[in-house]
Amino acid sequence: MSIPVSGRRACVLYVDDSPDDRRMVEQAARSADSSLVFSFLDGYLPAIAYLSGDGPFVDREQHPVPGLVLLDYALNSHTGADILRWLRAREGFKSLPVVMYSDSDSPERVAHCYGAGANYYIRKAATFARLTDVVKILARCFASDPRSFGLLAGLSEYRRPL
Repeated sequence: MSIPVSGRRACVLYVDDSPDDRRMVEQAARSADSSLVFSFLDGYLPAIAYLSGDGPFVDREQHPVPGLVLLDYALNSHTGADILRWLRAREGFKSLPVVMYSDSDSPERVAHCYGAGANYYIRKAATFARLTDVVKILARCFASDPRSFGLLAGLSEYRRPL
C-alpha cells in the first residue's frame, strides 16, 4: 500500500513482515507530514517482485522504483540482507541507498549488513516520536539531495560499520 502525501513523489520501499511495525511506520509518515510516499511490503518475495516490476507491480506509475529501501533484517523466510544481496547483484540497483532497520544492534548483525552492501544501519526507534523523527530526516534527505542520506548518521539509532 502506498501513502499519498503532498509534494514530490519520493518513494521509500519499506519491507517488514511485522504488520505492527509497518503500521507504526505508516503512522509516523503521516505524522511527519513528509513528501515521501511509502510502499509497504511483507517479506522477501513481494519485495523482489516489486523491485523487479513483476506481477502486480508492473505499473511503475503506481509502484515507482524507490529512491530508498528500508529493510527490516529479520523476515520470516529470509533476511533483509538477502534482499540487499539481490539488489547489489543487479546493475540498476547497485547505487540505490539501502538502510537496514533492525531491533538488534549486535555487532555481528551490523557487520553482516554492511558486508552485504548496506549504506546505513539504523536500530528501530524506541518510541513513536523517534520514529517520526527518522521519517522526517528521510524526507529532508530527499528534499535537499537524494544522495544526502549522511544525515542518518546523526541519529542516535545509527550504528557505524565495524
